[in-house]
Amino acid sequence: MKYHERRKISVGTKVMLVIAPLVLIGSVLLLNLLSSGYWPDFSRTHTGIVSQKGNSTGENRETGAVDGNRTTITDSDTGTNTAEHGKSGMTETRKVRHFTLTAAGTAVMEGDIRKNCYFEDVRIYDFSDVMSLLKTELRSDVNILFIENIIMDDEKVTDIIVPSSLTAMLKTAGFNMAACGFSRAWDQGQKGIAATRTNLQQQGITPLGIYESEEQNMIRIMDCGGIPTAFLQYTDTIQSGARNKMIKQNEGRSVPAADPEEIRADIEEARKQGAKAVIVLLNWGKKGGKQPEKNQRNLAQQIADAGADLIIGSGSRYPQTAEYLSAGDRQVMCVWSLGTTLSGERKNTDWLSGYLFHAELILDENDSLHIQTPAYTPIYTWKSKLSGKLVFRCLPANRLPPDGMDSDQESTMGKVAEVTRKALQGSPLQER
Repeated sequence: MKYHERRKISVGTKVMLVIAPLVLIGSVLLLNLLSSGYWPDFSRTHTGIVSQKGNSTGENRETGAVDGNRTTITDSDTGTNTAEHGKSGMTETRKVRHFTLTAAGTAVMEGDIRKNCYFEDVRIYDFSDVMSLLKTELRSDVNILFIENIIMDDEKVTDIIVPSSLTAMLKTAGFNMAACGFSRAWDQGQKGIAATRTNLQQQGITPLGIYESEEQNMIRIMDCGGIPTAFLQYTDTIQSGARNKMIKQNEGRSVPAADPEEIRADIEEARKQGAKAVIVLLNWGKKGGKQPEKNQRNLAQQIADAGADLIIGSGSRYPQTAEYLSAGDRQVMCVWSLGTTLSGERKNTDWLSGYLFHAELILDENDSLHIQTPAYTPIYTWKSKLSGKLVFRCLPANRLPPDGMDSDQESTMGKVAEVTRKALQGSPLQER
């Protein structure tokens, strides 16, 4: 007599018996969502600064009145989540307010760099590729560069005066702000200032540190990731004769001086206008100086005491350290000098050295600002020859050498990186 064995249920069948009800339930929920007209928005990730609310292109552009009382940079994703509780209508709002910032040191289109960007056959200057290799490093919401050129088309091109095509270089790299106050910013008077501002604005780049009149509002408050942020720039390197001439012509504030009382007043005004973060940019220091001078330290302390949240300096052409300054119960980050981002100088390796400063600014629920993950990237201006023409490119000095870089340039790039590392040794900044 044969006995029939009871067939065992396989593991695969058991799994399918579990999955099938889950798929059915999920399908019902999805159909309910579609019938209600709701579809989850998977694109609402933090895109940085965008041109208009609701436009998640990720492009970095300034919006609002460029020269009005308040210039805004807005983020399409404010980070605000609202959830209803029961029938009471009570809501709980959580605001994620933060933005990232990268600042680059002195860039000046001088000497061989400028000359070798001129193309005789078409009689134009093309600077667009000079900083293109920095693009991968400039992914912050705010990317600022200190420039030491007057940008205008109707004057003879020199180491100081460059044509408007320079702005394409900044745009290509990813800069959306330019600190324009420097020792010779007033050389062409209001004509040069107006031209520089206009040319930058046409590329969507916000100019700082130069103004066309005493009345023009210099306090730049921008909505960066939901944080109203004031960007202020001052110049401490204009010679006294030129500064006195500016004052006599009632143009002293065309290139604001690094006067502690004026800076204090501007910070107070920015706070009155609603700024939750105040960033002060300074063109200061002795050219070639390896350490901040006593007057710089005094000024920086006064700026910190006046309520600045972050102080960033450039102008010495040499990378200097960064540190925290105590201001009451606050700690204020001060970056003394970012050194050189772009220069035609080749005789002094130190003057080829500089770095990008990176940080994330976070505003907590108590409206206290925090500077998080401060870091740096060493920068080098690479000089090579292509088709008989000298070519200059800015690039990170701590990455693998690009194709075409010879051993001498590799060695120089390594030295530049070490100069920057030595300058920042013991600082709060970590190498990126």
